[in-house]
Amino acid sequence: MDNKVYISDKDIKKAAVKVVNAIEGDNWKPDLIIAVTRGGLIPAGYISYFLDISNIDIVKLQTYEGEEQDLKKISEQEYQLQVDIQKIIKKWRPEKILIVDDLIDSCNTLKTVDTMMLAVQNYFKMTNIKVPVYDWRFAVLYSNENKNLLNKTAYYGEKKPDGWLVFPWDTRN
Repeated sequence: MDNKVYISDKDIKKAAVKVVNAIEGDNWKPDLIIAVTRGGLIPAGYISYFLDISNIDIVKLQTYEGEEQDLKKISEQEYQLQVDIQKIIKKWRPEKILIVDDLIDSCNTLKTVDTMMLAVQNYFKMTNIKVPVYDWRFAVLYSNENKNLLNKTAYYGEKKPDGWLVFPWDTRN
């Protein structure tokens, strides 16, 4: 891809601070941060430090691989994601969850996480498994202009520049 946009550590910190300021502006503080790997790991770290939240867990979901999406692989990931979310909710028993990723482009990843969070919540209700009623919101450092792609509250750092974003963790240089 020719149109690469290199994001610096300073850019990441600036975007993370904007996300945190928006969260604090809503007077909402999560009990748990869930990072969507791999891109959400470092942003979740920054946000957790800035909000002084030490409860962090991870889920894995990759909906984009080069030019194609393998639907069978995505379906398998969705099942595993649902299992992982169930384990996380049982482990932490959070009431407020912040789900963090690096960027929204197509929004497929966060829409999938949102769907699985709702499915797990419904599963707990149907099976009478006692967990707190939980609310989840999203945070991303960079988003395209289509911010209304999610049905949940979402916090955004910066508008995504045109091109392929290259984060410091994407390169060795």
